[in-house]
Amino acid sequence: MLQKSDSKKFIRKKNRSIFLPLALLFLLIFLWSSDGFFYQSSFGRIGGSFSGLMVNLKNKVWLSYRSDSERRLEEQNGKLMEENALLKEKIFEAGIQIADDFTKRFKAEEIIVTGKESFSNQPLLFALKKPEAIIGSGMAVVDKNGFLVGVTDKTENRTLQILLAQNHRFRVGAKIAGTEWSGVISGSHDLRAVLEMLPLETAPEPKAPVITDNSNPYIPAGISIGTLTQVSESDDHLFKEALIDLPWKSESFSKLWVITGANY
Repeated sequence: MLQKSDSKKFIRKKNRSIFLPLALLFLLIFLWSSDGFFYQSSFGRIGGSFSGLMVNLKNKVWLSYRSDSERRLEEQNGKLMEENALLKEKIFEAGIQIADDFTKRFKAEEIIVTGKESFSNQPLLFALKKPEAIIGSGMAVVDKNGFLVGVTDKTENRTLQILLAQNHRFRVGAKIAGTEWSGVISGSHDLRAVLEMLPLETAPEPKAPVITDNSNPYIPAGISIGTLTQVSESDDHLFKEALIDLPWKSESFSKLWVITGANY
């Protein structure tokens, strides 16, 4: 059985066990509110570091999302540019066939046909140009459908002399549309146009269209010439050559156009 003195000791001991934690708590609160408290700055640095890590993480996530979006946008733009380039190439290689497309793509001067000569199997046309028109030798001459019929040969005042495509002096760089097979269109003594010096691996589709290439100094690429009718090896077996079907008759010409430049 506890004595009275033992009971007082127990109560004092219990009060001390409660008082000490409370005193420590109030002391920590007081010190925390003090600017000079060391642990406050330590905890603040820890909190600041944590906040900085969260900001960096958020920035990294945002930059990753932004870079992915920009990459997808660049890929889409790249595909659109490729599609546009392919579309332009298809339009370009189809040649000019109608008047609207003709005037949009090329600069042209109208000339009036005044006569024709076929002396010594050298078909020529003669024409008159406008006084202000500047036309030199070696320029492309096309009909109303945009097909190449010849090149300017001699110019004197307003008079033009035109070499037709069957003339054996006619030479124009050309290729099979939609391919890389290129050669030279030349006239022959039997009044035919031939695409010569084609690579031996040339294997075109039947009636493939032929257009001018970019090897001619004064003739834009992409002008339609005609279609292939027959392909064979050259006599020396080093190249292939093809006869060209020209879709025009020189007897029907009253007006022609000289291509003086391109609008692209």
